[in-house]
Amino acid sequence: MIDQVFPRFQRLTMLFVILLNSSFLSSQTHKAEGWIAYIGNYKINEQWRFWHDYHFVNNAFFAVRPGITYVAPRDYHVSGGYAFLGTATPASSRINRLEHRLWWQVNKNFRLSSRLTYRVRYRYDGRFRERLDATGNVGEGFGFNNRHRVMQSFRFVVSRNDRGGFWHIDLMNEVLYNTGRQIQNGTDQVRSYLLFGYSTPKLTILTGYHQRYFPPRNGQWSMNHGLTLWFIHSKGKKDLREMEGG
Repeated sequence: MIDQVFPRFQRLTMLFVILLNSSFLSSQTHKAEGWIAYIGNYKINEQWRFWHDYHFVNNAFFAVRPGITYVAPRDYHVSGGYAFLGTATPASSRINRLEHRLWWQVNKNFRLSSRLTYRVRYRYDGRFRERLDATGNVGEGFGFNNRHRVMQSFRFVVSRNDRGGFWHIDLMNEVLYNTGRQIQNGTDQVRSYLLFGYSTPKLTILTGYHQRYFPPRNGQWSMNHGLTLWFIHSKGKKDLREMEGG
């Protein structure tokens, strides 16, 4: 089985990298950043779980996002809640633009083989953000817009041990798209990740490289990229095929 699956995964990885880079070869603006996150998933009973995650990207944003997850029939996971964020502005790398967000998402995992899992997630963000003035700094009042996010993930299990843990490689890609009266360019950003991880029944550690592409300004895409380090903690019995996202 592994002789059949691994070459297929190699081809998938190569296609992922080609698609990722060929779409944005015109990027000329690069900025280094680091992304650290903690994601908690606490099982209340067979149907309900408490979700909370925390993210920090230097000179870009922080996010605090609690919510509730319902495990629907056929193992669809439906979550929703509130998020509080701070973001940088076009005029400064200071994280001083406040945002309140109502969000919900639905995701499902598909086991393609004994070693390969595919996950797809749709997330909606209702964003109440501080307005910007003509200089790109924080202005007065809040504006509202919608953001739609589609993430796809592949997880390939490299090896397992007799303690219930395993090493894996994760490939992720997410497209974020804005709609609303104040939106001129719908594409918010495109995120891609190549992560290496180790999972136990209660903890997953992911580390690797991420890229965040932003819509053209002056005809060129810009790219932020750097190190990723995520900790995913689960209380209660966990299906290790789950892939939590950032």
